[in-house]
Amino acid sequence: MQLLLPSPLQQALKARPPVPRRQVAFPQPPQTPFPRLVNVPRTLLEMLGMVFLAAIAIRINRILGTSIIVLGVLVVIVRVQTQLITYRSRWRNYRALMDRYFQQLESYAKQESQYEQAVSAEGVKTFRRSLIISRLLEFPAVGTLLTTAEVAPEVCSLMTLLQEHLPGTVTRPQERPDLLYVDPQINLHLAIALDQVPPESQRWLEQGWIVLVFPTEEVVRSPQKCLHICQRVADLQFDAL
Repeated sequence: MQLLLPSPLQQALKARPPVPRRQVAFPQPPQTPFPRLVNVPRTLLEMLGMVFLAAIAIRINRILGTSIIVLGVLVVIVRVQTQLITYRSRWRNYRALMDRYFQQLESYAKQESQYEQAVSAEGVKTFRRSLIISRLLEFPAVGTLLTTAEVAPEVCSLMTLLQEHLPGTVTRPQERPDLLYVDPQINLHLAIALDQVPPESQRWLEQGWIVLVFPTEEVVRSPQKCLHICQRVADLQFDAL
């Protein structure tokens, strides 16, 4: 079996999709702690510190120690009151900060998904298939050759199978090739010849046709195998051949 592809299709089979640049770095979580209504551990530490200082001061001067206790209590009360008053605004600021962080994570995940899709085998395959179809559609459709001539006995079984299993049109032109399969949806022209590459193959390739050459013995003995190959070509799965 020989498969001849037009030059634009050969180039499309080697093409790779453009790889998107990573423009968003992995976002770092915010360093701001979760806001509490009242920071109890810090308040307790401040009170313990105040009691410790007051105990030392009382040994020196009772009035000074008492003043430290009163002042410390007032400071703690003011700090607790301030935390209660500012809790809503602190929570809103923290919520906005986390929302921005999750948006950055989402943007980064989308970027990574696009990158992985572009470099994955399935992404390359999808890109090449789309490129091959666009190249086929650039060639002119050749509908005037679809005039049926007498079909050689060797390809009758294969022609019947192609007509049953492929969506396009299968015919025998007045001149070579032995069979011609046309899928107008993607402007695919598959010329099927027997035994040797026809002299007209270069002209067909320039017209955007794909040329497939089978040994006559293989077509007669294994038409199902030839059908499978033709289905691969019709589905543009050239890498699977």
